[in-house]
Amino acid sequence: MNTHPIAPAPDVLATPGARFVEALAARDFATLGELMDPAVWLRALLPRQLAERRGVGEVLAAFAAWYGGATGLTPVALDHDVVGGKERATYRFILTPDWAPGTEHLIEQMAFLSVRDGRIRKIDLVCTGFMPLAASAARSSAT
Repeated sequence: MNTHPIAPAPDVLATPGARFVEALAARDFATLGELMDPAVWLRALLPRQLAERRGVGEVLAAFAAWYGGATGLTPVALDHDVVGGKERATYRFILTPDWAPGTEHLIEQMAFLSVRDGRIRKIDLVCTGFMPLAASAARSSAT
């Protein structure tokens, strides 16, 4: 078993998936839109539903709904890699959602991105949902 971390190749850091993670952490929705093919397709497995969005406008609206109104968004973990013909993006944030002022939440999402001609064509995403930070910390310490 290899216990040494493997650093990504420099060209992996410049891929659309790596730029996707950086733009999302910065809530730079204009850059996110530029990375997407006009016909981008998002399939998101959320805690209470399976959501599908098509087209840059609908996909950006979904990310803006999740992160745009939040305050104090702090990246806790950001990761990206190339897996076969797809890119994997994983990110974990602490934030205060606009619908829960005064309560920090933890959220993590993992997305597999299909890229063609340098643009993201498809996003298959799994989300933990927004977890109040105190409850998240208690669950983590119990395991």
